[in-house]
Amino acid sequence: MSYFQKLKKFIDESPTSLFCADSLEQSLKRSGYTCFDFNPHTPIPKGDKIYVRHGGLIAAFCLPQELIKARYLLAHTDSPCLKLKPKPILKISNLNFLVSEPYGSPLLSSYMGKKLKLAGHVAVDTPKGIQVLPIHLKETFLIPDPAIHLSKEANASLDKGKIHALISYDEEISLEQLLGVHEKILSHDLYLVSEEGLSEMGSKKKILVGPRLDNLSSCFAMMETLETLEPLEDTLTACLFFDHEEIGSETLEGAKSHFIRKRLKKIIESYAPSRMLDINSQAFSLDVAHANHPSYRDKFDEEHPILLGNGVVIKHHSAHKYAQDLELFGYAQKYLLKAQVFTMRNEIGTGSTLGPYFASQFSIPTQDIGLPLLGMHSTSEIIAEEDLKNLVEFSKRFLHGK
Repeated sequence: MSYFQKLKKFIDESPTSLFCADSLEQSLKRSGYTCFDFNPHTPIPKGDKIYVRHGGLIAAFCLPQELIKARYLLAHTDSPCLKLKPKPILKISNLNFLVSEPYGSPLLSSYMGKKLKLAGHVAVDTPKGIQVLPIHLKETFLIPDPAIHLSKEANASLDKGKIHALISYDEEISLEQLLGVHEKILSHDLYLVSEEGLSEMGSKKKILVGPRLDNLSSCFAMMETLETLEPLEDTLTACLFFDHEEIGSETLEGAKSHFIRKRLKKIIESYAPSRMLDINSQAFSLDVAHANHPSYRDKFDEEHPILLGNGVVIKHHSAHKYAQDLELFGYAQKYLLKAQVFTMRNEIGTGSTLGPYFASQFSIPTQDIGLPLLGMHSTSEIIAEEDLKNLVEFSKRFLHGK
């Protein structure tokens, strides 16, 4: 199966962060990882491959026989999209709509008039207590565009307060009926996401186009690495997939949480009680980077052009909006098959990643890298397959220690 086919399958199976974690968990099980119960009475199984999960957060560890150093790869499982509000069904005239709000910072214009699907989880009331059910509907939903004749300003601005997806007309419908759930829904975590799958463009050097490449492409590279990773003699290796990066990481499953920190602390202290979390450790944070857009050339630093197919991006920011480490920056320059350096124009602000949070929370040297991407936070993001292969090979080299 080609990289394109495997990534397409992964994206199709991962409409939300919890579904992404499901896909990662199944891959880990196939590769010999076992779910580990971090309780005070269970010893750490040295020499084994384990993982821990909570919701959309999942972390995999290859445990050495003795601990001298540690290497980590980081990514996030969530992507910008539209999240349903607590009371999601709204009737206007004879039309039924789903009422949503932005999750993260989606490019709203890309959702207008596009086929959308509904996915997520619901908590239902059953005789056995509250149960959580997965939802992944086949039905298509659509946010109707205003006709240009009715709204001349529609091309210039969108009303963020009215993101309504059409359900049906001349019908009384409940959320239970819409989802095909027989029990009473007590709460829900549901999202409208693009129905489009991954597609290929180009003749020789392939361009990949699809939703949620930010940041499922990074998760995919780490998943590929874990499939071939075995415990090393003296090095702890781990892939940490955090949730909720797109909304600031301040959740139980986010990078600012102590959930992973506490479990990593137990692993390291099992080798020697006096060991510190940052014992000879290094990490790379994998997240996408803006490729130069030919229609907005004035938004990019002309001294540091970022092009599709020109290699994995090493990120730089003077105020450390991206995690930076001098040695790891050099490591990436040396061992990436092709590399390019990203920095923003001085007068233009930038986003951030979970890299700085991890570096400060865990006191571990961390460097941000990622795939160059066009159309960030759109329903149709664009990467080069060659860059994806480059990222996979680099991830394997770093964790395998070759």
